[in-house]
Amino acid sequence: MVKDETEHTPLKDINVFNPSKTIIDRYLYTVGGLIGKKVLDVGCGCGHGCALMKVYGANSVVGMDNNKIALKEANSNYNNLMDVDFVDNLDNFEDDTFDFVTSFEVIEHIESKELDELIIKLKKLCKNGSMMIFSTPITKTSKSTDPNHINNFTIETLETFLEKHFKNSYVLYSNVEIKKGITTNLILENGVHNLACSFIIFIINNKGDKNGKDKHNINE
Repeated sequence: MVKDETEHTPLKDINVFNPSKTIIDRYLYTVGGLIGKKVLDVGCGCGHGCALMKVYGANSVVGMDNNKIALKEANSNYNNLMDVDFVDNLDNFEDDTFDFVTSFEVIEHIESKELDELIIKLKKLCKNGSMMIFSTPITKTSKSTDPNHINNFTIETLETFLEKHFKNSYVLYSNVEIKKGITTNLILENGVHNLACSFIIFIINNKGDKNGKDKHNINE
């Protein structure tokens, strides 16, 4: 379902070596909900957000990205100083490892088949009842002016994608109201805060029936 639907100005190109304030704000938005949690950040870039989440109380943070240059920068800046781990794949992690997943402005850069595979993998890596937070721009015609976006979502195609993988275990927001719980932190003030992304997606990872079959995924 869609809450508080409004339109926002599309994001400008973001240099992972110098993240914009809007990207940092998205990480700050999560900090009330990750204290003591094992966190995975997919598409971590140079690790600025990973370090921020560690500072704000995450028990452990892993950043994953396929950009080798960005990962080298991340390791140089935060691996020893902040005790944050950075990887270029998720193959070495066991199922039910993480409590919390973030991925901001990433899913629109991944081909549909690969994105399906990534979501299936993430659901296995996450514990039952874990939280996932994604953000992505929404287009009106499945086309984008950004040539780096290869998997553009309309509201309809995004909901179809989420229903396939998560059924009713998600909520979409276009404006974010700062309240108690996951949105409570020391930086953002109460009220409606524009995170400068078209949609932010909250997902509860439900594992399915007692036999382990994920009833929320038609591909499993």
